[in-house]
Amino acid sequence: MNAMGRFTLKSLRANKVRTAVTVAGVALAAALLIAVLTSLTTLNDYLYHAEEATSGNWMAMSKLDDTDNPTQQLNEAKEAGKIDDYAVLQDVGFGQLSNKQRNVFGYYFPIVNISENADTLCGIHVTEGRMPENENEIIVIDTWKKREGIKIGDTLEMPAGQRMAVLTDNASTSTAEQPGKSDANSNSANIKEGDILDSSIEYLDASKDGGTFNETLTNIQERKFSVVGFCDYIPYSLYSISYDIGIAAFTANDPNANGAAFGYITMSGMSNTEQIEQRAEEVFSNSQDITLHSSMLRYMWIRGDGAIWNTFFGIVAVLASVIIVACVSLIYNAFAISVAERMGQFGLLSSIGASRKQLRRSVMLEALLVAIVGIPLGLLIGIGGCAVTFAALEPYLIVAIGGKVPYVISVSPWAVVLAACLTFATVILSVFIPTWRVGRVSAIDALHSTNERRVSKRGRKKSAKRTDLGSLWKKRRITSRIFGIGGTLAHINNKRGTSKGKTAAISLALAIVLLMTAGSLNTFIGYLVKAADETVKYDVGIGAQLEPDASLDINSQIQIYEDAYNSMCQDANAQPQGWLLSNLMPIVFPENLAGDSFRNTNDSSAPTPTNGGKLADDSYGALVYLMYIDDNTFNAFAEKIGASPAEFYNPDHPKAIATKSIYDNNGTTYQLNEIFKQSGNVQVITGGDYKGTPVSGFGCEYSTNTETGEAAFTFVPSIKGENDTTTTVPMEDVQVQTESLDIAYLADEMPDIVGMTGTPRLIVPMSLAQTHSFGTTSPSFSAAFNAKDNKHEELAESLTNIAKNQLNSASGEKLAWFTVNDYLIQQDNAHMMATIVNVFCLLFTSILTLIAVANVFNTVTNSLILRRREFAVMRSIGLSDKQFRTMIMNECVSFGIKGLIPGMLLSAVVSYLLFSMVTQSMSGLAFNFPWTYAAIAIAITTLAMGVSAAFGMHRCKANNVVEALRMDNI
Repeated sequence: MNAMGRFTLKSLRANKVRTAVTVAGVALAAALLIAVLTSLTTLNDYLYHAEEATSGNWMAMSKLDDTDNPTQQLNEAKEAGKIDDYAVLQDVGFGQLSNKQRNVFGYYFPIVNISENADTLCGIHVTEGRMPENENEIIVIDTWKKREGIKIGDTLEMPAGQRMAVLTDNASTSTAEQPGKSDANSNSANIKEGDILDSSIEYLDASKDGGTFNETLTNIQERKFSVVGFCDYIPYSLYSISYDIGIAAFTANDPNANGAAFGYITMSGMSNTEQIEQRAEEVFSNSQDITLHSSMLRYMWIRGDGAIWNTFFGIVAVLASVIIVACVSLIYNAFAISVAERMGQFGLLSSIGASRKQLRRSVMLEALLVAIVGIPLGLLIGIGGCAVTFAALEPYLIVAIGGKVPYVISVSPWAVVLAACLTFATVILSVFIPTWRVGRVSAIDALHSTNERRVSKRGRKKSAKRTDLGSLWKKRRITSRIFGIGGTLAHINNKRGTSKGKTAAISLALAIVLLMTAGSLNTFIGYLVKAADETVKYDVGIGAQLEPDASLDINSQIQIYEDAYNSMCQDANAQPQGWLLSNLMPIVFPENLAGDSFRNTNDSSAPTPTNGGKLADDSYGALVYLMYIDDNTFNAFAEKIGASPAEFYNPDHPKAIATKSIYDNNGTTYQLNEIFKQSGNVQVITGGDYKGTPVSGFGCEYSTNTETGEAAFTFVPSIKGENDTTTTVPMEDVQVQTESLDIAYLADEMPDIVGMTGTPRLIVPMSLAQTHSFGTTSPSFSAAFNAKDNKHEELAESLTNIAKNQLNSASGEKLAWFTVNDYLIQQDNAHMMATIVNVFCLLFTSILTLIAVANVFNTVTNSLILRRREFAVMRSIGLSDKQFRTMIMNECVSFGIKGLIPGMLLSAVVSYLLFSMVTQSMSGLAFNFPWTYAAIAIAITTLAMGVSAAFGMHRCKANNVVEALRMDNI
């Protein structure tokens, strides 16, 4: 090592505090960058393994054409190198269940034959026992063990057959054809009398789905299976087999397997979903219905249509940029102060022959040494901090995401290399200006320590142009009039000051930007969390509907449902949350009420219309849920939004509360759909007459004008014909009956029992239904309960028995359908996810706040300390402590004003960038500058500047005047 290198090392050792501060700045930059990247890779790695554990690692699936030898087609594709692996699941039959078992397991006991690798590819996990090996062995969901007492080795015996479509008694064979149900794979077919139904078609019940078919089992045979294992759940990827039909059980090598077959494949070398779809179309020949494992593909970094990862990557990029800029400022200030402190040393070296290149190399070598120490230290700190944080949050993360694997930190090599390179680039960029200044130093000025206090060229020009020797003292400015000589000196220093004033202002501006970045992140991430949280806000929900009956008017039905609700409220574990009746109703309203979601029907980037749009007469129409809420719940909600409950009970002037906006998800982006712009009157279509035949219901459809390209919305009435068949008729030929309803208030939120997703809601008190039924004849009933002491399972079972008995008894066994849903687990998951997001945002906010405060403190304090000789001169000629404090206070106010304006402007830019990233996966949001966080940022920055100035002044007064004047260096 040459002389300059030894000098640099000696200088670093001699100034341990300065060196430590600089190393800390570099380490902080590296720690933040690796923390952001490691959080990304760890979360992605966990989600990948969690998805693999719960749903398998298949990438694409489809229904196979060849049911006799379904594996042949996929085996040929594997041998040709088109796929890496495959699994096949095929229907064997559907076992009959008792009525009691149906309440737990569904309509049937689907028996599915699985090929090799199905457990891995499809995520079938055995919790006890083993996978089946032949047609006489079976594994079932462990609910059979809990509910039926089944054990390993027991024989499970039941009749099993094939599902067959049968016409209802009042349907004719000439019209006996209907579109089949669409399953998770979007398979559909025209169902005819006698068709054999596979597991991709939902259960046919004409009384519930409004179709013309029911179903029965045919070709029934007794089947016996030895139970060899249990699985803990059925993966959602197999919903095509189990959803709506029943909970599937799995056997192997069954020669009776000749039903619908589903193939699951994996492949390699794919970079986007289009390539996967093309390959899957080659493998599944003649298949028009291919499903991609979208979640797994996202976690494999395969790009697709989903926008959430675009948002995530965009936010990471914005945050990384802000971190780099902040750390450049922090490291630059540390090196700038270091160079300023040693300007005398550089002058001495220059006077004995050191060249400019050698001086610059000395500073650059110092930067490299600091980087060599700081970057690895920062990487270790960042990774260690992530490990500690993830370890503390692991139980919550697992519950929130629902994974079956441990949450272990994942440090990717590319993330470490990228963080190290970005930090090194930050150090080089930060040291560039100080290095350049060292090369320009004058040996004489440096030896006299005047270089760092030299008046800028701009300051000299302004002084020569605008002032003479005494003009600055003669002009009595506002600061001079108020603060006296201290204010005058502050004004002179600002006019004649060097770049120190700019540096302080920039530090303050960056502090505001950092704090505002944290605030904006919290705000916009909160939008996404709220949109994604589609969970119901109560523990147990009961739903039911009575069959249409002319003898039961709306008031009679209300009384039946109310009695059932009151009976359920008597359960010891129940905490009632309210009940409601609802019906889907068409409404018509003027243009001034229509929200943007109804206006943007031709804009593909805008929120999609929610069952509504512009009608032919330029008014607007929509299908909405008209909901009657029990009076107590309605009154509490009306008071919450500032309305008087009494105004909604006037039968001569019915009023409602409407949702202003609703959350939705089109499969690619979340949407915040604006429904109504303002309050006003709507017309509820309560019925209609088509050529003497009453309209039985209203649907809706969109069409496109071929000439103008505009989308048109219209209602589609339907009537009941012969044999109770349904036929649609033109809306223009229908004489409609309407009833007026005023939307008195628009609410940003709805009661928990109503919710905010899906179709728009109009809510009215239950008592209003006694005089205004708005055409409702057979409403749906919903009741909400919370469970005491977390006994939600017991409550769900108890309420089921109470409600079914009460409703059947009161209606004469005319209960059309009944559901019970346990939402507590979903709520826990949503709360955990919100907590995790808040914790990460809080940690990130804390780190950015520390950087901002440290930067302000470092800049303001050291800029004052470097001026100790200047201050000593002022004090030597009689400047009092009060005048000194006044001068510094005025200078800080000037720095603050200069930093506030650019800081707020840059904050607005960063906030908008974050907003733009969020809107890639959530449309319908309007940009609102987070003024609350702006006020907090200004307050924190002001406090940090005040503390920094106080500490700097204290340090300036620590030495006596004579010692400060005799100092050549600080």
